[in-house]
Amino acid sequence: MVTPANVEALLRHVPLFADLDAPLLEALSRHCRKRAFPAHEALFHEGDPGHTLYVVLSGLVSVQRTTSQGRQLPVARRGPGEHIGEMSLLDGSPRMADATTLMPTEVLMLDRDAFLECLDNSPALARRLLACLANRLREATDALDARESQDATARLCACLVDLTAREGECQPDGSVRLTQRVTHQDLADQTGLARESVSRALSLLKVQGVIATREGRLVVRKPDYLAKRAGA
Repeated sequence: MVTPANVEALLRHVPLFADLDAPLLEALSRHCRKRAFPAHEALFHEGDPGHTLYVVLSGLVSVQRTTSQGRQLPVARRGPGEHIGEMSLLDGSPRMADATTLMPTEVLMLDRDAFLECLDNSPALARRLLACLANRLREATDALDARESQDATARLCACLVDLTAREGECQPDGSVRLTQRVTHQDLADQTGLARESVSRALSLLKVQGVIATREGRLVVRKPDYLAKRAGA
């Protein structure tokens, strides 16, 4: 059974809310609700009203936008302890992107009015939120710079480094195996490359022994080389 006390304990482990005074955290917890989503379920779509903040407790959420040409442009992936949807809560604008679960995911959902009331009464929360927004802006700028400067193989390697960090399982032989299936089109969407470019880069990495496929899952056999090729 989910109680305010349970929710309060969960919020204590979320960096955004970690510094809140006990009375504010307790009040906030009364306005939260916990919900489980299956894999590949939409939390919200671009253009939806932004009335809810989502805090990821477990699982993984992909945030992406659709270009005018209909292509999916990846924005970010958010895992446990991270929050999604704060921009719409702040200015009341519609959602700027889609958010979809990549695996079974549990979230805490907090309504806009309760969040803004807490923000008005907590300088600590305001500072945390500003720091988070600044950090995400830097991440977006760095990602854009990387896309402009890397060749196709390096861009793919950078994507695989991120995937293995978030969704990889270390194997006894030192390789890292992805826990989720990933297609060539998935990688194309995440890197902004053409599918054909992704296929060629993957073939090259397989010939070089950097990656392999086992039981339908991508395996990185040389994580250090992958990181070096990505420029990490």
